[in-house]
Amino acid sequence: MCPHRLQPKAAPQSAAPSCVPAVTPSAELAGVLEPVLQGLGDGDDGGAQPRVAVLVDGPQSHLSSYLALTLGARELIVCTMQAEWDGQSEADPVEHSGLIGHARVVPFTNQVDLHQALATHGRFDVLVDVLTHSARMRAMSAQLFIGAVRDGGYYIAINGAVLGERPDTAELITSASRSLAGLHGEGTLSGDEQAYGEQVASLTILDGGIVLRKRGDGFVKLRYTETPSILSARYGESWGRSLETTPARVTPLEVIGITNNPGLCAKRLPHENRIPDTSVLEYRDVCIAPRQVLVKDHLLLPNTFRLATTKRLVNTALKDLNHYYAVPMVGTESAPRLEGTFFYLDIEYNRHFGHFMTEVVPRLYAWELARATHPDIRVITNSKSNHGRPPAYQRILLEAYGIDDDQVEVIASPVKVDTLVCAMPLMQNGRFADPALASTCHRLRDGLLVRSKPNEKPRRRLFISRKPDMWRECLNGGDIEERLARRGFTIIRPEEHSIVEQVRMFYEVDVVAGYIGSALYNIMFARRPIDVIGFINQSYLATNEYLICSALGHRLHLFYGDEVIDGRKKDCEGRELGVTNRDYVFNFERDGDQLDKLLDSLDEKWGES
Repeated sequence: MCPHRLQPKAAPQSAAPSCVPAVTPSAELAGVLEPVLQGLGDGDDGGAQPRVAVLVDGPQSHLSSYLALTLGARELIVCTMQAEWDGQSEADPVEHSGLIGHARVVPFTNQVDLHQALATHGRFDVLVDVLTHSARMRAMSAQLFIGAVRDGGYYIAINGAVLGERPDTAELITSASRSLAGLHGEGTLSGDEQAYGEQVASLTILDGGIVLRKRGDGFVKLRYTETPSILSARYGESWGRSLETTPARVTPLEVIGITNNPGLCAKRLPHENRIPDTSVLEYRDVCIAPRQVLVKDHLLLPNTFRLATTKRLVNTALKDLNHYYAVPMVGTESAPRLEGTFFYLDIEYNRHFGHFMTEVVPRLYAWELARATHPDIRVITNSKSNHGRPPAYQRILLEAYGIDDDQVEVIASPVKVDTLVCAMPLMQNGRFADPALASTCHRLRDGLLVRSKPNEKPRRRLFISRKPDMWRECLNGGDIEERLARRGFTIIRPEEHSIVEQVRMFYEVDVVAGYIGSALYNIMFARRPIDVIGFINQSYLATNEYLICSALGHRLHLFYGDEVIDGRKKDCEGRELGVTNRDYVFNFERDGDQLDKLLDSLDEKWGES
């Protein structure tokens, strides 16, 4: 008989017989495990042996063995902050007394390592946290349990005092209690605290530590750099493969010409074009949900995130839980299977011209590689307009690139596919634009130009106006347009022209001016490097025009207006403007002369229109 309150569960029948590891746990430690054992025995899985992960500061093999044996683990993953475990590396798993086979030992040194380790080895029934030397790492593991533990599973944080270390569960208790109390209207919660509380079914505070019962599912957010290694470790070669990878590199960004606020440009715009490793990945057996959600089991693949290199990955089709986890708004597990091989062009904001131009067009470069690899491949996307087909301008653009409409599959609900080819985009707002994007733009441009004839009198200078009462309205825009019209600019509104007509006009132009926003993205179609003049408020953070200019060789001149702080709160469609979309005015008294000097210099460069 074991002298402690708990007896280790029986070992799996396949395990070799051995004696219990020489560890003498305290009654407090045994007491922490007792409600977990009770819950596992009463669960819907009929008391099946659990998958257990143990997080430890260093070599504590006896403690890990005791925990695994007591919980009756069928599989044990030991994550240790020590680089090696008793001289054994991850490639050489440590055998714990033969009672549960081989435990996999995974070293980690920081939060990212730990996140990747838990993502690699899948979801657990029980996560036992014995990290007593790092309060920061323990706080991290308490967040990671949201995605690392299955619905109905357990997170156990052992109090350091039980192990002869300093007690350190008080902060965790406070944090968890605050989140749970906030759900019942007791105090104000942040978004992450709210999400955390919703994932906790119960909190049990014991002398030896705390026990959290998990509720709901958390899906792991994956980044491009970590995805192949994590998938390979979890699935072997069955996950798919990398079709192409272009190494990371840095290119200069020499884009800004004249501006009325050089300090703001220097602060806001990237100083270098830091292009990451660019990959084309082929996934197998994945689920696609509309609005750019891509799932394999409980992993959110990086192609889910249009801003995939930002600090925090987000998607409006997901319920965000924290930095590392989110949950799709729609169920993905029971999705029907769609036969065939597909090229992924789904998009989060599918009816928005600007998002299509900056998030879909930069993925088209991989179409030929995908088609060469899979001759019968089709494009997959979603749409909420035009009776289930992509908007007309999207169909025209895709056809111009060589993708016929009958090659496009449109989904309205989640589907599973056998094979999916996904390209990392060549551009990301606020971060980088690969010069290779120019080739894609030129091919697209040339495919559109054959649909129109050259204008007899090409308009060499365009001012791109916009409808009133939209976001970021320049309240004295009429005065700007009148001033530039006198200097030879033709005022147009893009929505009054077909996409083919717009491409022809932008192809023939030497100078384009307008309000920063989607309408200016057609500078992708210019026949050569041109000058672009943009007007914008000081709070606007997007840098798409800047990055497009860098890839195409254009020169961008930026004029920041004075914001109207107490102006409109909503646009003409009822959308909240927020700070970044405030209205503004161009300060003629301060900046008018500088604008005129720029126009004079462009007269000298291009000739007067």
